Amino acid sequence: MAESSGDETSLLLPQHLQAKLEQDCIQIVHFKKLHSLPVDMSVETILRNYWTYANDMATEETNIPILKEVLDGIKIYFDFMLRDHLLYSEERHQYDLEITKKRHLTNTNCVNSDEGTPNINNDDTVMMPSSVYGISHLLRLFVKMPLFLIQAKFPTTHINLLNQHFKDLLTYMSQNPDLLFSDEKYVSSDSLDLIASSLTSSNSIST
Repeated sequence: MAESSGDETSLLLPQHLQAKLEQDCIQIVHFKKLHSLPVDMSVETILRNYWTYANDMATEETNIPILKEVLDGIKIYFDFMLRDHLLYSEERHQYDLEITKKRHLTNTNCVNSDEGTPNINNDDTVMMPSSVYGISHLLRLFVKMPLFLIQAKFPTTHINLLNQHFKDLLTYMSQNPDLLFSDEKYVSSDSLDLIASSLTSSNSIST
């Protein structure tokens, strides 16, 4: 299980997961690197794989419906919080460009054959963070999750229950070597200029 601080409303990451976050910070802040997106194993995939694992390991005491609600909630929180709360300032430009790229590709490919006009659906044109980012950004969520829950005015009993599920998920992640290294492909921040340039050129051609 993940470490316990003695206060059940707090949440501490296992030491080597904390070390992963520290190394990630060094790559991004000091060496000006960015994660290559999308990562090999997204947050969405991590949660789906854990759901399968938890079901296989379930006992009579396992509350499967509650577990599903918790995992769904993690994904929703991740998608909602990432842009403003889970990114270093160095990463926000990349985030915005990836969304723009997705919108451009969707609007270019989704053309109504009868009318010849873009078939735009706002839900489809936005790239969900949980399908693009991986374990490092998910760990950042868990670092801030206790504060988010307190700000949301969750009762302490609910926070205790959620934290137990979070700790089980953290233990699963810490014991999965393939997962730990699934998002360690970094690119130079200069590569963003190429993406921005290609998008500008494409938009100029289409107008």
